[in-house]
Amino acid sequence: MYINENAAIHTNKIILVPYCKHHVLRYHEWMQDADVRAATASNLLSLPDEYAMQRSWRIDSDKLTFIACESKERKPDQPSLEHEIATMVGDVNLFILANEEETGDVSLVGEFELMIGRKENQHRGLGRAMIVTFLFYVLTHQEKILEEYFSTPRNTSPKQSFTYLRVKVGGTNHRSIKLFESLGFEKTEPSPNFFDEFEMRRKALGAREVEEMMASAEVSGYTEVQYTDGGKGEVLLVGSVENADTGSASSNDVGSSDRPAVDTVQD
Repeated sequence: MYINENAAIHTNKIILVPYCKHHVLRYHEWMQDADVRAATASNLLSLPDEYAMQRSWRIDSDKLTFIACESKERKPDQPSLEHEIATMVGDVNLFILANEEETGDVSLVGEFELMIGRKENQHRGLGRAMIVTFLFYVLTHQEKILEEYFSTPRNTSPKQSFTYLRVKVGGTNHRSIKLFESLGFEKTEPSPNFFDEFEMRRKALGAREVEEMMASAEVSGYTEVQYTDGGKGEVLLVGSVENADTGSASSNDVGSSDRPAVDTVQD
């Protein structure tokens, strides 16, 4: 999606930045790990294919992604791009799809994916910080996200807002299951499916709920800023686009009552 092409999100724990060409080498490095590939249902790609995939994340209207960096102070003499690459910890994604249910109804689904790229960054609360920050972004920008989705003729749905949100979690990934249960997601079946995954869903998600999730994860200072590649090893975070303090999105809901697994999610 183009909606976040020049947008970054700052919090006290996590910084989310758009997935750009200069992130691909580090991302490709993560994907050499067979455990990461297995956990995210990913294939091993060549580097040229990885660059092509990065481009598709930008231009496809049904996919939204951010690279997550740990919020750390930069050394005075360290170029900002070098610092950004050094603090990369994973990515967080939204897939939008019209799903025909067993009842014959068509649901508009927001499917979330979360990945921590290295084992040493698991079990540190980064996954929780990433997902609640991303949920708040989707909450506050749902109208524009779906406007871009529906701008592509092939993307059609009788529903104009998310019917429900979902994740897919490996059957033995108990920490991820507990994480998403704590965020209000529920298993659709008591046992894993044929692919040894649980599908977990939740419906309406309001601003107050997300704010409580952020407070529980000790995530604060949510601020959106403009993100620009300044060249010569510099990325620029320029000014404030939108400071979404608590209460600023109180009139929005993600979901309405009317893809890949997340096995590497670690609280």
